[in-house]
Amino acid sequence: MLVIYAGTKGYLDKIEVSQVRAFEDGLLNFARTSHADLLEWIKTDDPKIKGEAEDRIKAVVESFSKDFA
Repeated sequence: MLVIYAGTKGYLDKIEVSQVRAFEDGLLNFARTSHADLLEWIKTDDPKIKGEAEDRIKAVVESFSKDFA
């Protein structure tokens, strides 16, 4: 869900195609290690991407994206 969100919201637009897989792997690793509670919430509650769910997902993607090189 995080990678799809990142792609549809333009976070991958400035990334070279050859780097998309590294971004995906990095984002998922970042979420698993630093935001496991969010992933568990998504898995358990299956929220729609709006409101609080979108705010939390956006924060994780933005946090990872600003340091991705």
